[in-house]
Amino acid sequence: MANTLDVLKSLGTSVARGVPQLATGLIDVAGLPLTMTGIRQPEQIFGSTAYLTSRGLLPQPQTGLLNQGAELASSMISPTGLAKAGLLGAYAATKAPKYSSLLGKSDVEQSATNRLITQYPELKQQYSTLDLPHAETKGGRILNTDAARELFPEYQANRTLSAQVHEPASTFVKNLYAEKLSQPTPQGLDNTVVFTAGGTGAGKTSAIKRASQEASDALNKAEIVYDTNMNTFKSADDKIQQALKAGREVQIYYTYRDPVESLTEGALSRASKMEKNFGSGRTVPLSEHLKTHVGSQKTIKELAKKYEGNDNVIIRAIDNSKGIEDAKEMSIKDIPTFNETELRKKLNEALEKSKSNISEAIYRGTKDY
Repeated sequence: MANTLDVLKSLGTSVARGVPQLATGLIDVAGLPLTMTGIRQPEQIFGSTAYLTSRGLLPQPQTGLLNQGAELASSMISPTGLAKAGLLGAYAATKAPKYSSLLGKSDVEQSATNRLITQYPELKQQYSTLDLPHAETKGGRILNTDAARELFPEYQANRTLSAQVHEPASTFVKNLYAEKLSQPTPQGLDNTVVFTAGGTGAGKTSAIKRASQEASDALNKAEIVYDTNMNTFKSADDKIQQALKAGREVQIYYTYRDPVESLTEGALSRASKMEKNFGSGRTVPLSEHLKTHVGSQKTIKELAKKYEGNDNVIIRAIDNSKGIEDAKEMSIKDIPTFNETELRKKLNEALEKSKSNISEAIYRGTKDY
């Protein structure tokens, strides 16, 4: 009974938020040229839906497909509401053609995708202000799918659902990357894109900062830092080509750390700290952890071979296997090769041994084979 009342209350709130948009929709539509281009944020448009929401004059948007559908339906009774939905749909189609591939999956992923399509300008503003220990963006200069997950309430409520918001978060970051490359390099920054590479829990950012002053300076001065794993060659190469075609220099820093240690001392430890501080911790499915470590060491070697002799692409490797205090640069040819079958077994054994030291939620969010 309580659950039913909660659902009805939430639906009522969504309708109460949607009906006033019969009027605010006019202002929303008029302000779309400003908000879509980033000249103004939605909450800066006087009388808009976002403006009234930010001042507590409209209820906060409710999460979930049912609630979002109720708000959308109640706001589309008017021609203005239909026009707004149509314009937003057209905007999403031009800015993010891959959105359609995200639909038809889990409720959480569909809800996150819907938010991405309908609230992209607002999400960009939110992303630029993220300043959490595990999700720092430096005003939007650091592009990180893990940080982008924080834009979705479903994930904030339960960070063990990280895999279910991965595609919307990743798509958001890719779109933001393309937009930044289309703009001039901000004054005071180098026209350089720095990519991180390496498996989950490898301690990439910390190791780069410790490895050398040159590497640390690169992180601080680059106009874009794309914090990623680079576990597939095509995806990694596509991003590099985007930067080069936009007239940017590229630096890549791969970090090596034993995958088992990266799991127990990296990914699981981080999830537990997040759980303690925020109520839930971001988990990485075991098979995905395996894929990032195996894939990234293959990719970095292929990239080094392809871009050998290219002065616009600098590739470095960092050894973080002896602790962060002893992180140092290493030769790419010395990066160990993994036996995937053996590593899969070792990772599973390590997770089982760690079970008593982590919560059941983190264990379930990690265990997938």
